[in-house]
Amino acid sequence: MTELCRLCGGLATERFRHRVLDKYDARYSECASCHSLQTEPPFWLDEAYSVLDATPDIGFMRRNLLMSALTAEALRAAGIGPDDLCLDWGAGFGLFCRLLRDSGFNFHAYDKFSQSRYAWDKRIQNPAGIAPRVITAFEVFEHLPDPARDLEELFNFRPELLIFSTEIYNRQAPDWWYFDPPTGQHVFFYSRAALEWIAARHGYRLVFLDPAWAFVRPESPLQAGPWVQSGLDSLLHELKSDPWRWVGRDYEAFLAARRAKAPSPEP
Repeated sequence: MTELCRLCGGLATERFRHRVLDKYDARYSECASCHSLQTEPPFWLDEAYSVLDATPDIGFMRRNLLMSALTAEALRAAGIGPDDLCLDWGAGFGLFCRLLRDSGFNFHAYDKFSQSRYAWDKRIQNPAGIAPRVITAFEVFEHLPDPARDLEELFNFRPELLIFSTEIYNRQAPDWWYFDPPTGQHVFFYSRAALEWIAARHGYRLVFLDPAWAFVRPESPLQAGPWVQSGLDSLLHELKSDPWRWVGRDYEAFLAARRAKAPSPEP
């Protein structure tokens, strides 16, 4: 059976099937043009996300710590400063946003499905009209049911950097862990060629940050590099030398907002 690729519009042919959510027999089809893999149109997503709290995100803390260190170092290399607006798209619990704010970057959180409890005071309800210099989207792309449309929404912001992570599809066997059929939330798997296609389509270049990726505007100085190790070194130095500098800034802002909302004392 064939269908159209939801990313590039190429012809996708069924490669195998999986039992999604342990109940739906779903097709997984590979695109002959961009070499990505997609599930059949994921009609089960509402159900998949309704049991989100019952699905442990194994590696959540480790991933946020590593990606925050990598991102902070990459942003410094790109000349991103403490006043430049940055947006974590698909922020989830908001831990990544909070870690980057604690490292001195002006991050805000956006997520359609989460209250972003660790960054609730920096949540953006509707990102329309803002102009972030940086967007991050870690472990988001594989969840997009219509990647052509959904990625268009991100690129319409024209950020200087769009830093993201997703596991690269390279014709892995059907038992590849990243397909994750029991949760039903991973519905599109990108090849390296697909990422290059996305970059070219939107006028960006693709940069490997090892292990993350970035879509980078041509004028940005950011280059490929081992950003995790250098980021961890910088984070350790920062924690030892001045651990409360940026934390204090946000705490004072929180107190000021709280005072502004407090009722006036009775005469």
